[in-house]
Amino acid sequence: MFVDYQDIWPLPEPWEPKPRKQRLTKRGEKVMLSIISFNLVMMFFGPLAGVTVFHAILSMFGN
Repeated sequence: MFVDYQDIWPLPEPWEPKPRKQRLTKRGEKVMLSIISFNLVMMFFGPLAGVTVFHAILSMFGN
């Protein structure tokens, strides 16, 4: 394989890893956990509530 070393200047900067992101505080972890828990609960109860409203509308206009 041919490598052209004549026009290599300026050399690229050396690679450095990205700085780590700051972790959540204890309060932030509790808030995040409560949001995730609420979303998981709504994943089960949301469709049931939607179906109930849909059936109520159908029963009002169906007969």
